[in-house]
Amino acid sequence: MWRIRSIVLIMICLLLPGCTQSTGNDLADEVFDTDDMLPRYDSQSKFCLPVSCLVETEQAYYGRVMGTHFLNYYDKESGETGILCGRLDCSHDDLECNGYVGWGAIGLSVYDEKIYWTMKDPQEKNTIDHYLWRMNLDGTDRERLQEVRVPELNTNVIIQIHRGYIYTAGTALKVVEGRPEEHIQVYAEKMEEEGSFVSILDIVYDSPMPYCNIKLLGNSLYIMISHYKDEGNYSLALYEWNIQSRQMITLMEEEGIAVEPWSFSVTAERELYWIGWDPKDSMPAQVYRYNPETKEGEFCFDMESMDYLSGQLGDGVIASVSYEENDAWLRIKDMEGNTLYDQQITFPGQRKDISYMYTFYGGDQEYVYYEAMERSEEIEYPEVHMIRIPIAEQKEGEFLW
Repeated sequence: MWRIRSIVLIMICLLLPGCTQSTGNDLADEVFDTDDMLPRYDSQSKFCLPVSCLVETEQAYYGRVMGTHFLNYYDKESGETGILCGRLDCSHDDLECNGYVGWGAIGLSVYDEKIYWTMKDPQEKNTIDHYLWRMNLDGTDRERLQEVRVPELNTNVIIQIHRGYIYTAGTALKVVEGRPEEHIQVYAEKMEEEGSFVSILDIVYDSPMPYCNIKLLGNSLYIMISHYKDEGNYSLALYEWNIQSRQMITLMEEEGIAVEPWSFSVTAERELYWIGWDPKDSMPAQVYRYNPETKEGEFCFDMESMDYLSGQLGDGVIASVSYEENDAWLRIKDMEGNTLYDQQITFPGQRKDISYMYTFYGGDQEYVYYEAMERSEEIEYPEVHMIRIPIAEQKEGEFLW
């Protein structure tokens, strides 16, 4: 049994200038007083990964792949794809383009039938300030909104928009009395109300590389933190924060874990899953589930083959890719360990003379989404594509952009 340790949660809301105090009912609007799904206002859980910049509506996909500065769209009905910009006079190659988001866009969201994201202002040089931006789904009426806080000297920043709030999580690097410290920080800001800052969590670690991920479901914010202590020794903590009451519940805090906790998902039934994997590549990716009765993690299943060493969790699925020379195979399982898809990855326009690196952007039991980046020592500027793989239909990948 993993040994439980105490992690200090620093609820510093009352100590910060401009930080709002709880009223006991802190929903952004009375329409949010439900735990039912509100697709118009809820974050899209199947795409909410630290790396991903992809969202979906009934009509289209919107997103950006690595190495590009512009948002793309894919129209589901016509198959049309291109840079998302509604300006008829735009050449789509400079900062003035409505689709320009630069290298550092975070938190791409579709909220209340508009697109939101955060980034620095490209017109402001040598700035560290991040802002919330918005435009229409047709690429018109782009505008800069409020300034958004991000952790200082940050790494692994996650930003999600959900039910009237902007949620930010990440690692802040600080120097205190000449000593470096790493802080896991999670906080919230009300949309279009600059300065409405709520500190949810601030934990100090004395060793490097703590990892944090968040998921939002209904009026709950779920937080996962894993921390490397030394070889073969990791800690894991899971928390639930109530958006309405601003109360924190500690679900579990354990250490002495032999495999690194990684990737995190919460199902519609509020079941919490994560992946454990061995950085020394000595075992297949493993799936664990939080047991609310024992307040511990329990092993569910693994990916069965040493070829599938790591994986990512989507909405009700675990996805893992295996590589062999220029080929790659995708294995998808549901949360009961049933194999849903086990095929070589192919897609239109795929080159056969080179290999690709596949990065998981999210998915569910109908589709999974991958960024496909060319890999070859002879290619100075590799092409990067977004593909959709139909899991339910057992088909090859489809090109989005």
